[in-house]
Amino acid sequence: SEVFQTASHELRNPLQALTYSMENLSEMMVNDPAREIVEASKAIVVFLNSLVENVLDYKLIESNQVTLKPNDFQILDVVESMIDIY
Repeated sequence: SEVFQTASHELRNPLQALTYSMENLSEMMVNDPAREIVEASKAIVVFLNSLVENVLDYKLIESNQVTLKPNDFQILDVVESMIDIY
């Protein structure tokens, strides 16, 4: 389980850097047709980052070190974002 935590932490930093780089690139490409590719790439990186976070969450749940908190969200937003990614 320590291997998963270490791997997750090691993956998180470069994924965050990619996310910020994609955001900056997207802002610079206001009228560029390639902006759609950058936006799609950014969405994939955000998705990968959430997978890494889920691995960490799973390990915390497995070791009984997590406290669940309810969180309001719009299910339509979640479904639309998943459709956009795929």
